[in-house]
Amino acid sequence: MATNGKGRPKIEIDWKQFEYYCELQCTLRECADSLNCSERTLEDRVKEHYNLRFCDVFKLKRQKGLMSLRRNMFELSKKSADMSKFLAKNWLGMKDTTEIIGDESKPLRHTIEVIDSDTKKALAQFLKE
Repeated sequence: MATNGKGRPKIEIDWKQFEYYCELQCTLRECADSLNCSERTLEDRVKEHYNLRFCDVFKLKRQKGLMSLRRNMFELSKKSADMSKFLAKNWLGMKDTTEIIGDESKPLRHTIEVIDSDTKKALAQFLKE
């Protein structure tokens, strides 16, 4: 172990593990706790190792985790209708809407009168919930 000039040994950081934590979107505190050091120590060591601040390294390394998440979501969408809908709404801007169209001059309760009785009952039940 190297010393920091005052005789105290430097904490060894597993940089691959650190980068993996960044991919998982771990916070500075979570990374430091998992690597058995203080947040300040981790910030200082990141600065020494990468010549960047923690937040800058985190932004770079987290992209790999986001790509992995997107890939997993895309693969899951091939088997899951719910994931397909989620991606369609979020990536393609699609909407899942139901609209009741009627004469705008009349309140909704009057508009209900012009639809068939089964639909009217279902809509009334829905409005109660």
